[in-house]
Amino acid sequence: MYAVRIYEMIVQWRQAKVIPTIGLQELRDRLDINPNEYPRMHDFKRNVLDLAVTQINERTDLKVSYSQDKAGRKITGFTFKFKEKTKEKVGAK
Repeated sequence: MYAVRIYEMIVQWRQAKVIPTIGLQELRDRLDINPNEYPRMHDFKRNVLDLAVTQINERTDLKVSYSQDKAGRKITGFTFKFKEKTKEKVGAK
């Protein structure tokens, strides 16, 4: 469910050729995650981000990763990176 929304954001950035840093609250808003869902960052990353990135990498034409932006010890946002997967030549031996 979250993978589709993150994939859509990345495709928009691919067309714009700009990858912005997205704030934590903005990301939660875009993914329709309530403030009381996944209050611990560990749970948010494991159940939302890591799961979505794994699904995108397995099932789409993109290879996605992310890094976290911090202010001291607090995570303030995320920066996504992506590459298009190389297409294998059909019939090549």
